Amino acid sequence: MIGLTAGLLALVASAAPRGETCYKCHAALPREGAIGEHVSEYEVSIHGRAKLGCDLCHGGDSTSNEKTIAHKGVLFSSDERSTVNAKHQPETCGGCHPNVLEAFKRSKHSQALVTAGIGPTCTTCHTAMGSGILKAEEVAATCKACHKPGGVAKDSGQALYAARLLVEVTSTQRAIRLAEALVKYSEKCNVKIPGSNRLTEARALFGGAAESWHMFDPSRTRESINNALKLVDEMRLDLEADRQGKQPPAKAEKHPAKKQPAGP
Repeated sequence: MIGLTAGLLALVASAAPRGETCYKCHAALPREGAIGEHVSEYEVSIHGRAKLGCDLCHGGDSTSNEKTIAHKGVLFSSDERSTVNAKHQPETCGGCHPNVLEAFKRSKHSQALVTAGIGPTCTTCHTAMGSGILKAEEVAATCKACHKPGGVAKDSGQALYAARLLVEVTSTQRAIRLAEALVKYSEKCNVKIPGSNRLTEARALFGGAAESWHMFDPSRTRESINNALKLVDEMRLDLEADRQGKQPPAKAEKHPAKKQPAGP
């Protein structure tokens, strides 16, 4: 009977979703301390809600309920050989986020992280497990950890500038989401919104802002969000004009017509 029970348990464990064995075991442990905190962070993270396997980032075998096998190859993040060590985080996260990884690799911060082991990495801004993202005031404080008088990086106002820019990025994202909700509601009501194709362009531009943000290129980020907001605003103006039965505002010509010479 004991052998049959053990066999059934092994069968259930092998059929469990990837990562569930790790979670079930660690969730039963006390929530105090680093392990407990990691479990709580995993539960609220997008990775936890998607039930992604712990071994995807940490190594080991998340399908096994045998401790030695499950933890094989798992190292503390402080160990430079660990896949979640600060130096290796970008490559590990880049397995699922290749575009962000390529953008980050083009930044000075990436170069500093690889050569000197100093600089922001994925969890610096997205916290452990990708369970959140820093707020504007938190970005300023985080940047000032290095960008300060006497710090490891020069202080040229980068921290406050990054915080202000993040507020603009967040506002742009909110404007696009509101526009998306408007288009979705209008389609449900069989109402066509003039110029709604601009929303697709705005989304693409906002994606470009995310790329340049991870390159730590503020000028390109601002250019992308400004152009995205302009398209969303044009869509709004077209909708208002359509509701009032008017022609949409004429776009400024790139090459204005030449003035005719004055008559006699």
